[in-house]
Amino acid sequence: MVRTLALWLGAGASTLTACFGDNSSLSRDGGSLGVASPGLDAGSDGSSGADASAGLDAGSDGDGTSSGAVDADAGPDQLARDAAGDSEGGTPLKFKAVTVSDTGSCALTVSGVAYCWGASGALGVSTAVSSNVPIPVETTERFDSIGLGDGVACGVTSTGNAFCWGNNPSGSVGDGTLAQRKTPVAVSGGLVFTSISVGSYTVCATTAQGAVYCWGSNSLGVLGDGTTMDRSVPTKVASTIAFTQVSTGGFHTCAITATGAAWCWGSNSVGALGDGTKNDALVPTAVVGGLSFSSIVAAEDSKTCALTLDGSAYCWGSQAYGALGNGVDDRVLAHAISTPVAVSGGGHYTALAGDVFSSCAVTSAGSGA
Repeated sequence: MVRTLALWLGAGASTLTACFGDNSSLSRDGGSLGVASPGLDAGSDGSSGADASAGLDAGSDGDGTSSGAVDADAGPDQLARDAAGDSEGGTPLKFKAVTVSDTGSCALTVSGVAYCWGASGALGVSTAVSSNVPIPVETTERFDSIGLGDGVACGVTSTGNAFCWGNNPSGSVGDGTLAQRKTPVAVSGGLVFTSISVGSYTVCATTAQGAVYCWGSNSLGVLGDGTTMDRSVPTKVASTIAFTQVSTGGFHTCAITATGAAWCWGSNSVGALGDGTKNDALVPTAVVGGLSFSSIVAAEDSKTCALTLDGSAYCWGSQAYGALGNGVDDRVLAHAISTPVAVSGGGHYTALAGDVFSSCAVTSAGSGA
């Protein structure tokens, strides 16, 4: 499960954050949202909170990555210092992107050095099982993007080469084996990728030509290749449509085209595919409603959220805990919504991230939340 992570910049920042859904995963202070809410947090009046964040993003890959610089305390041994010059003399490291799962986190420095911490099983080092401070991943590669799922992490270099590491029971490392890889290994196939998304046990990536390739667990057709067979190497999604962004969650995947059309596939028991049905799909199926999206986030198998070209937010799927941001907390499975609905509040957002029952989005200060 990939959870939301914001890079908190404090008062005076040029952006505001709006969150909605289950408050247990939205807190930065043990229970309070602490941010602007579009009316989904119980008791909230939708006013702006005191805290602000910048760069909250699902990343280019839509997997819960946050972009923007943030100081990271490297701990007493200054583990966060690296040879790339991102930190020296005890100065805290600057991260440009962060991705987080239930049990760990990974981040990229401004020069593309990867660090991980926690107990995710994907620290990227040969000797440690867990760490409570950031430690550098054992590789000479420099990454442009990074994603973390349940025990597997992947990064893409500036030349489009993909590397993965971590647990590998379903082939999500993508090297053609099911062997655990404690340190990064090249993904098989020699493909050049422009973006990557790491779900719970599934990885998907896009090429410059718009093809989407996925690998790992294929439960309920999340890989989109027309089967439910796990794949240990990149396997092309069964579609001739050219996609610009892909986001894979736990059991469903979504992608958008250059014109903003959205397509989803995989589990659809709660309408997360947005096609007006609750039927699973082994290949891409069009999201209905005629909306044009600039980014999309497939959150586990419970819901999908997306931003339109003008920054409006829409979600579809389970309404439990207010997860769709439409002011409704309805935990009856039959009441899940299988078509896009507008998030309350009329905000216009620049970035979006989410997990099973909660989401957060960033808007320019003063533009409404």
